[in-house]
Amino acid sequence: WKISSAWSSHTVNDLDWTCTCNFYSSTNLPCKHIMLIAQNGQRFDFLPPSVVHQRW
Repeated sequence: WKISSAWSSHTVNDLDWTCTCNFYSSTNLPCKHIMLIAQNGQRFDFLPPSVVHQRW
């Protein structure tokens, strides 16, 4: 999935739940882009546990 705004563009992979944004890259925590795709793209009520990196 490609997420774009006036300031930036990021790619979310909904198979392995990764994002190209700085927040996700530095923390491995679900970012707002992942949450957007989970809610609007996949129609999830909750984030799947696989979204949270094993480190956490």
